[in-house]
Amino acid sequence: MVFTSPHADITVPPLDLPTFLFSYAEQHSVFGTQPDLPAYIDDDVIISYAELKHMASTFAAGLVNKLRLKPQDHVALVLPNTAFYGILVLGTHMAGCVCVTTNPLNTSSELAHQFRMTQTKAVVTTMGALATLADSHIMTIDGNEDNFRRACSSRPFPHAYIATKKQATTTPALVVFSSGTQGLPKGTSAATANDPVIAEAERERKPRATIAGYTQVVMRRFDVEEFCALDAAVQTDVCSSGAACLCFSWQRAQYVKNYDLSSLVYLNCGAAPLGRELQDEGTRAAGCVITNAYGLSEASPVTHRSQIHGTPVGSAGVLLASMECKIVDDGGKELGAGQQGEICIRGPNLLIATASCHTGDIGYVDSSGYYFVTDRKKELIKYNGFQRSLAIPDAKLATEIPKAFVVVRPEHSKPGIAMDVREWVDDRVAYYKKLRGGVAIVKEIPNVASSSRPKL
Repeated sequence: MVFTSPHADITVPPLDLPTFLFSYAEQHSVFGTQPDLPAYIDDDVIISYAELKHMASTFAAGLVNKLRLKPQDHVALVLPNTAFYGILVLGTHMAGCVCVTTNPLNTSSELAHQFRMTQTKAVVTTMGALATLADSHIMTIDGNEDNFRRACSSRPFPHAYIATKKQATTTPALVVFSSGTQGLPKGTSAATANDPVIAEAERERKPRATIAGYTQVVMRRFDVEEFCALDAAVQTDVCSSGAACLCFSWQRAQYVKNYDLSSLVYLNCGAAPLGRELQDEGTRAAGCVITNAYGLSEASPVTHRSQIHGTPVGSAGVLLASMECKIVDDGGKELGAGQQGEICIRGPNLLIATASCHTGDIGYVDSSGYYFVTDRKKELIKYNGFQRSLAIPDAKLATEIPKAFVVVRPEHSKPGIAMDVREWVDDRVAYYKKLRGGVAIVKEIPNVASSSRPKL
């Protein structure tokens, strides 16, 4: 059975993202009459809507006139959360180039892999990340050597526009890296239309901040006390957070009680399933509606969104407009409402060359069209003939720190080998991947019958 969205279908906008965003904001939001209102606040950096539009255009002109980039050349952003992000993405699109988003915590070898894969021609980063980058067109947005503004240009340039639906759905605009199930992260290409499709689908229920005339307040990294202080200071109405951040917040609930969070209307979570208990606990602590969303990189990245009111606790909401979904069993048989299986999706927001997507997530849809994500496919264990989901023990393990189990060949066995292995790994990975749990030397790591490693 194929399930459809309860919302009316949308038409794929035959527009590039900058044209879509700026034209809609100026026609339908306060930015059309008051362009000097702030679009971004990032600590002491305030960027108005008018500055956003102007700076994006001058950055595009710099890519074309100074760096001599050509249409479909790749520009990588190695940046934390920053007010400059929107400027750089929009400017890259205006120049007809493809934006490559990367994790600023990646090591030099991880970044080198991604740059080789995408044939990156220019990089925008911060001073703190320079040491991890190889030689290329590198622009920084901070420090004494800030050359981002010097790379901008006021000279005319050929603005890259999208004029047809075919162009919108086939012209690459973004490369995002998805971890996949094994090996190194894979670069996946998003078309020019993908983000406007999501923005159009969500416009009536959760409009994008800029097209709705909202001011976005940026946090470089999540810290619960800083978040509470910032929210109380600027009187935030809406917040988007990862479920892990939210979980951490309520574990430190004493901070929440010290600040006035009464301005919060709702808090939207993504990146991981938000359990019923956590959602209830968070609602009590923050005193606002907490909603959940579901998606993946291959869907640009949202497929399901909760409504502010009426969505059952623990649900990821309903399908976005123009999305289709089916639930299938291990043999590919389509299941009905209330039956649990793998979630498969189809819609105009899927990446280039992706007609449909098997998500690898297990879930079900109830009789009212609300979706619940319950587990990951093939992560079931059997005990005495009973199947048991690993979701609960995995949730417990997620609170622990990484630890490695190593079998040492006899010829390499020596005192201190565990510390040597740990230091070798820690020197080569991003900080959040470091083996803070240490290294344990074991005699063997057992294989299962298929020769794969079991979960320990």
